[in-house]
Amino acid sequence: MTVGGAIDPLSSTVRSELKQLWGQTLGLDPEFAETEDLKCNKHETAGVLYNFDIKPRGTSIEPKLYVPVKHLANNDYDAALGLKGFLAARGRDRYFANYMRALERSCTHRSLKDGRGIQTYIGTGIQKDGSLSLCSYLNQEVYHPNRRRT
Repeated sequence: MTVGGAIDPLSSTVRSELKQLWGQTLGLDPEFAETEDLKCNKHETAGVLYNFDIKPRGTSIEPKLYVPVKHLANNDYDAALGLKGFLAARGRDRYFANYMRALERSCTHRSLKDGRGIQTYIGTGIQKDGSLSLCSYLNQEVYHPNRRRT
């Protein structure tokens, strides 16, 4: 993902962090190889998403990668615990309890352990210091069968 050499290849540290984030949020075995295929999901949005932020006057291209937890995680609860583990290992979990509380308050129609879809993607970007910035995308599942009134 160097866009024809326009951006530098990912450092081994960033590659390792991305692999750990993927592994922990998707519940993969720690020995899961980068060359292995993820479980197949034929949904039209189930692939790996990424984009490149290109500014008209900028000189840099900023890649972003999205971990598809809504399609590949075991469930929302496990994905959240994986994210917590990733953040805790880096001393970045200070506000995680607030994140978990927000998930639980948003997902009143089912248990977080009973499916996936409240968390859709964990977005990642590479900051100037080489660390990953993270952003969680949420979906309120307004069409979930348990939200229907009888």
